[in-house]
Amino acid sequence: MPGRYTETLFAVEAADCDPFGLINFNRYVEWVNTTKKKFFEHNGVSIDEMEAAGVNLVTVNFTLRCLSPCRQGNAVEVRVQAERLTPGSIYLAYTGRNTGSNETVFRADTIMYPLDTRGMAITFPPALLQRLQLLVSP
Repeated sequence: MPGRYTETLFAVEAADCDPFGLINFNRYVEWVNTTKKKFFEHNGVSIDEMEAAGVNLVTVNFTLRCLSPCRQGNAVEVRVQAERLTPGSIYLAYTGRNTGSNETVFRADTIMYPLDTRGMAITFPPALLQRLQLLVSP
């Protein structure tokens, strides 16, 4: 059933962490990207559908705060929700939580713009904007 957030579980492997237990930056980006795709699919507006309609989402801002370490064998649940939508942008917020300790591992925020197939900034088509508005947290 569609919802205003989506959660994705990731296993922490030894290669995912630096010697201090912080997740390597590229893994955060992968986890955010995977969770973003699942969020849109789960809520009935897949990235593939948007691209087929000529709307390509491009991340123009990515902020990340590492808050606590993880170790091999931990699991991190990443939760994403849409916080804001304008005709020309969508803001998503992510929280990664260690499922064993319940500590927040990281927070990330992204701002994405819709671009057309030529890479030019556009606004969301009205029907898509209406569907996306249903996903924004109150």
